Amino acid sequence: MAHMLYGIKMHGNINEAMQEFMLKKIDMCEKNRKIRGIVLDVNSGGGSASASEMIYNRIKEFSKHKDVYSIITGAAASGAYMVISPSKKIYSIETAIVGSIGVYSIMPDFSGLMEKLGLKVRQTKMGKHKNANNPFEPPDEEASRGQEEIINGIYDIFIKIVRENRKLSDEQVKLISDSDIFIARRSLELGLIDSVRSYGDSIREIMKESNEKREPFFETPRAPFIMRFLDRFI
Repeated sequence: MAHMLYGIKMHGNINEAMQEFMLKKIDMCEKNRKIRGIVLDVNSGGGSASASEMIYNRIKEFSKHKDVYSIITGAAASGAYMVISPSKKIYSIETAIVGSIGVYSIMPDFSGLMEKLGLKVRQTKMGKHKNANNPFEPPDEEASRGQEEIINGIYDIFIKIVRENRKLSDEQVKLISDSDIFIARRSLELGLIDSVRSYGDSIREIMKESNEKREPFFETPRAPFIMRFLDRFI
């Protein structure tokens, strides 16, 4: 039976649409006996923590049965790096950006503006902290501490995932845990990737290691209609 490597492009923001696409393709690759493994072409700065975790868990499970390789062609930061961390090998082009291993949350505070404009917001709530993220009121200290605990918890999970999958030492973890981003050569020194080479050389190396003579076919999510329209006519 002839075998093949299947390529999946993971480009752009990791959201529910990306999650649905990735899980569908990974399921297909797992069920197809002709597919010996997948190659991820990665260019993403991350996105939703929950969507990243869902894709990561599926790739982690898939990697127990078939090989996973990743090639960073632009960026593999934040949740995108979490997703590819179980890869058998991670390749990167010279100019790629890797890292940003951390978590953040943004909540605007318009309370000062509201006060200057003399505006007020009427609200009805049940539960002490139900309106903790209300941007029209000053942040509540107790609720802010709760939010910080959530962020810290997700951050600890992220660090644990990277440490275990990349088999990093305590010293290596310390160097990457400030959410910095690194150029490819530096990320290689830190143990975040396995090789820095051109895209073509990475494909050839993966094919050699997999004893595969055919290059993987890469599939990418279909862009929304409006984006396809603008790309074609404008």
